[in-house]
Amino acid sequence: MFTGVKICPIIDKPVKFVTGDNVRVVNDDDDMDGTTGTFVYETNNIYGELVYVILLEGKKHYSTYPKFLKKMTL
Repeated sequence: MFTGVKICPIIDKPVKFVTGDNVRVVNDDDDMDGTTGTFVYETNNIYGELVYVILLEGKKHYSTYPKFLKKMTL
């Protein structure tokens, strides 16, 4: 056991998306990885989990969990 050691949790800074933001899907385990689109809105899926809906460049809607969506910067 260590003595005199302080453990501090690391908390990611929350990112707030606004309708119209350019976003990218970042999920290595998904075939949609790297896909870009426009943020549309956030909602709950049928299990009550928060998901974000984006409009893909091909004019199709796609929903994903917040941890897999990153805001694109210019």
